[in-house]
Amino acid sequence: MKSFAKIFVCLVTVSMLFTMMVSAARTSDAVVFADFNGTGKAVAGQKLPGNEPGKEVWLNFANMANVTMVDNALKVEFQPDGNIGLGNGAVHMRADNGEPAYKYLVIRVKGADGNENRTTVGGLMISIGGAEGSHLRSLNDREVGIAIPALDRNGNYMPAITKSYQNFVIPLNKQNIRATGGDISINFNYVMNQGTLFFDDIYFTDTYPSDADEYKPATTTTKNPTTSSNTKEKTTNAPSSSSNNVSQTDATQSTQDQTSITMQSSDTTLAAETTQTGTNQPDAQSGSGNQDDGLSTGAMIAIILAVVLVVGGGLAALYIFVIRKKLT
Repeated sequence: MKSFAKIFVCLVTVSMLFTMMVSAARTSDAVVFADFNGTGKAVAGQKLPGNEPGKEVWLNFANMANVTMVDNALKVEFQPDGNIGLGNGAVHMRADNGEPAYKYLVIRVKGADGNENRTTVGGLMISIGGAEGSHLRSLNDREVGIAIPALDRNGNYMPAITKSYQNFVIPLNKQNIRATGGDISINFNYVMNQGTLFFDDIYFTDTYPSDADEYKPATTTTKNPTTSSNTKEKTTNAPSSSSNNVSQTDATQSTQDQTSITMQSSDTTLAAETTQTGTNQPDAQSGSGNQDDGLSTGAMIAIILAVVLVVGGGLAALYIFVIRKKLT
């Protein structure tokens, strides 16, 4: 029995190690930009250990950021508006015809706390090719200054950073790579925020990685609690255009809030209904109440008219056939 337990533990351990190796594996045609293998403090203007000779990565600059090599990864402790630049003169971003030399950029990253790219203001940005300009992209789920969000192959935002390593995959095009220069550099800016990120691997490829992490919409419950069992959750979907994101989300939220109020008024007590009557309700709701009242009044009027006609007709017949006959 003990031998079986030992064998089982060994199999589980081997399986876990194999899974970790597979999840961290690059594509077969990967062109490595940075493989951070080493320890110690990284100094701006110096090469970083890990890459093959002649393909070393340089830490071009580090402003408001503490950079060290930890557990074969680049640990960057960003202060507000901190930024770093990584350069590799052996990797070229564009072909001779000006088109991107590769289809995808893969960045393997995790955070110390998670959600480092889901900030309420500012956010994490990337510049592919160095400097800043129209090619600057945010790795958030919204715009950050002039930086529009980097989108995946399905037109969705990048996934939220977690405490575990994930592969962010950015499809490359003429718009998100700096047009000038052949050698490539990659800069990261953490605007108006501070936090710690770990970069494990950065490479280019023409093959979409099988272990790519993709965007998942955040789901939250409605703000107004109700007693109805049919309460629906609000779901924010990723739009294809970031410029209409805020207005579309607000419109969806407003519609769902009104629906929640309508459902609440039908399930709560008379006092709650009285409170809701004092608020601005949808026109359809107030219209339905007036329609019910109109139907009841009409029915009553019809009944009264019918009674008047019957009584009046009876009196007229009585006069014609009885009273008038006797008088003549």
